[in-house]
Amino acid sequence: MKRRFLILSILLAALSGLFILPLVWEPNVAKAGPATGGLIPFGGRILTSTPCDEGQWITVGPPRPGSFMLTAGSILYAWYQIYRPGAWAKGIARPITIPCTVPCPAGECTIGSGLQIDKVGTSLK
Repeated sequence: MKRRFLILSILLAALSGLFILPLVWEPNVAKAGPATGGLIPFGGRILTSTPCDEGQWITVGPPRPGSFMLTAGSILYAWYQIYRPGAWAKGIARPITIPCTVPCPAGECTIGSGLQIDKVGTSLK
């Protein structure tokens, strides 16, 4: 009887760890915490890189994905590969959303938006 209770307890703990805990504890990349000084860390392979009137709009994949804007106030460290997809990027962003606009027949069209990059560095490959 005790053995069966122990097995059921372990099984219940494992199931709650697999299904309930991820719902309660969900890390949010878009939330700035006090540990980062209000800045949002990001990093991963650059999936897209699009030029805009405001700067360069990039989409970063896992492990810390998101959509970000490289603006005139951003600090870009070597190897300066932010302008091409495939390179790895790691940096911190301000919790300010910047729209990406391009010229179109109607004037200026917004094609996306991203958090403003504060500092970013890239890989060579």
